[in-house]
Amino acid sequence: PDVAVPLLKEISDKYVPGVLSHADLWALAANVSIRVMGGPDIPTRFGRHENTLLWDNSYFKDLLTKKYDEETTSAGYKQNRCPVTGTMMLVSDLALVQDASLKKHVEEYAKDQNLWFADFTKAWIKLQENGVEQYLRAVPSLVPEDGEAKQLQTALKQYGFYEGQLDGKFGPMTKKAVEDYQKFSGLVQDGVAGPITKAMLIKPRNDMNPDVSAAASKTRPLPFEAGSTVFYSVGTLPGYLNATKIEEAFSQWGTAMGVTFELSATPLRSRIHVQFADLSSLGEGTDGIAKPGGQLAEATPQGVTLDEGERW
Repeated sequence: PDVAVPLLKEISDKYVPGVLSHADLWALAANVSIRVMGGPDIPTRFGRHENTLLWDNSYFKDLLTKKYDEETTSAGYKQNRCPVTGTMMLVSDLALVQDASLKKHVEEYAKDQNLWFADFTKAWIKLQENGVEQYLRAVPSLVPEDGEAKQLQTALKQYGFYEGQLDGKFGPMTKKAVEDYQKFSGLVQDGVAGPITKAMLIKPRNDMNPDVSAAASKTRPLPFEAGSTVFYSVGTLPGYLNATKIEEAFSQWGTAMGVTFELSATPLRSRIHVQFADLSSLGEGTDGIAKPGGQLAEATPQGVTLDEGERW
């Protein structure tokens, strides 16, 4: 939603609700996306009504307080409908209050919405992660077990952002570590370990080495001073690539860093040397097995080596 909704905003502002509803717009967007990905061209018919959805514990309250009359659908299936509100419950829904062992949970959730949210969250995460545990083992502490704050601290400590005790308390030090990680990852620095930050933390990695160390981040000087001129040199380019592309890349890098990059005719004068080489044998995983295609690039204090087998 964070990506799709803004993309549709211009259309929504212009045509909703005068021409079509939001529901129509989402249906149209889905059909267009299927076509763009190579699927069939699905016609979209408009006329849907807006539905306001609310996520709360009213389902459990309705089970306990409303009366439902049994009816049979045109297909011959049994279901139950409230004569006052017209809402429907399946036989499996009413079984939750007919079975004493299940009814106690209905009563608890109807009384305490926070309890319902907490239990649903655990069950939903378990469902989402079922069958993909092998991918989550890269950061095993993020699989919910012993408390979310402690899991968060463990991951941040693994990657070099947290130096405190794994006490499971989300205090100022943990919040600062989250902010540092968000800054490093290019995320909004709000100190909140929300879905986007967590997703970034559990994203598959090539290694489990720290991204930063606290000491290094405090003392490490910037590689180039703002306002300075830095010379670079370029080795033999692949046939499809011209020097203009390299110049554009350095220009963008210089703008971001506040320095000016100038091309030098010789590596002897340059601070950075760019070259192309075969890196296909490099880039092994943590298990010692080389990854398909090998390593894309390698950076050292002296320069950058790009894999000549890739099309840059």
